[in-house]
Order: sequence, then structure tokens, then C-alpha cells
Amino acid sequence: MATLCALVWANVGHSYHTFWETPASFALGPFAIELTLHEWVDEGLMAAFFFMVGPDVRREASLGELRVPGRALLPAAAAVAGLVIPTVIYLAIAGRGDGAYAWGTVISTDTAFALGMLALIGPRRAPPAAALPARLRGHR
Repeated sequence: MATLCALVWANVGHSYHTFWETPASFALGPFAIELTLHEWVDEGLMAAFFFMVGPDVRREASLGELRVPGRALLPAAAAVAGLVIPTVIYLAIAGRGDGAYAWGTVISTDTAFALGMLALIGPRRAPPAAALPARLRGHR
């Protein structure tokens, strides 16, 4: 529902763009930063998000399930397809028009969207506890 609402809001009227162009500042003594809400998300929150996701992927690749090449093949293929397929679809629709330069937008939200979808299915579809890393099973 949130995705549907966001799509409607982004494509109806100008309030979406006005909202993201709202300036917001942070000041601490002589230090001050003023960015638009869009820039705060791009420069701050997205950087923090990928800073947290990156080590998880690295740990899984070196210590977890993804260290076995056969088990890493499907997630790696899905990751590449998650980049290539939306880009091809976007460019097929946008063509060589004014919006074609924005192809990166369609690939920048796939990880966050996938995590959101996994949160929706929750524990009903979670892997068995034995397949989870010790930190997720409650062991130290």
C-alpha cells in the first residue's frame, strides 16, 4: 500500500516535488549544513543504509551462506537481474527522451524495497533457525 500511495503521490500534482525541495538545516555552533530533504536522503540516509547493508553482505560472503559458490549463484544472478531488467524496461519506455538520463533511479531502491517486502512476509517465511547465523538465533 505504501508503494502504491508513493506512486500516486509522485505522479499527481506538484506537492511531491515541493516536499522534497524543502530546505532543512542542521547547525551545531559554527558548523551548519543546509540541504533539501531530497539531498538529506541521498547524501545521508542512503549512505547510512548502504553502510549497514554492505557489512552484512560481506559477512555472508565470507562466513555465511554465500561463501559456498553454489548457494551464492542464485542471489548473485538475482542481484544482477535486479539491476539490468529494471534498467532495460525503463530505457525501453523512456527511450532517448529527456528522462532517459534517470535510469539509475530504477536500480537504486531495489535493496530497500526487497527488505520491505521481506518484512511483510515476516517470520512465516523465515528460514529454519538452524540456517540462521548465531547472532540471529539469539546466541552470542
